[in-house]
Amino acid sequence: GFGIWGHADRVAKNQRECVQFCIETLPVFKDLIRVNDAASDGDMFKFRQGKSAETSGGLLCAFAPEDAHVFCERILREDGFPAYVVGKVVKAE
Repeated sequence: GFGIWGHADRVAKNQRECVQFCIETLPVFKDLIRVNDAASDGDMFKFRQGKSAETSGGLLCAFAPEDAHVFCERILREDGFPAYVVGKVVKAE
């Protein structure tokens, strides 16, 4: 895996327009940061860099801003698991 950063980069490069993902937040399991930082001086899993396979980059999808929270609510209602808005898509510079 190449983590959420790698997934966002690959998705952005395959769009018609020149865009980039701005990852603003990342939901994590309790104590994940502590475990990451304790392992090999905090660089073993590359979680803080967004390059860890544990970030489930393959689950990244994009919606219009007004539809994103509706999607998250629907996933919770239908599947019983939360989905999160982690950032936005912007025009690349």
